[in-house]
Amino acid sequence: MRRVISVDGKVVRGSRTKTATAIQLLMAMDHHSVVLAQQQVASKSNEIPSFAPLLDGLDLQNTVVTADALTGPV
Repeated sequence: MRRVISVDGKVVRGSRTKTATAIQLLMAMDHHSVVLAQQQVASKSNEIPSFAPLLDGLDLQNTVVTADALTGPV
């Protein structure tokens, strides 16, 4: 049976202040809602550079990885 991992980014509610941008996290979760990996996305960046490093520590053999529409430069 193949394992399925979903990758998605979320902004931490309430983390934005007058002097700081909101904290954005990128997470990898299995379909049992267990977070397998998580890291903060650099404030002057987007999710794309964080995608591969997020998965580096995971065993991806026999795994399908899905991701929502990762945002990049327009």
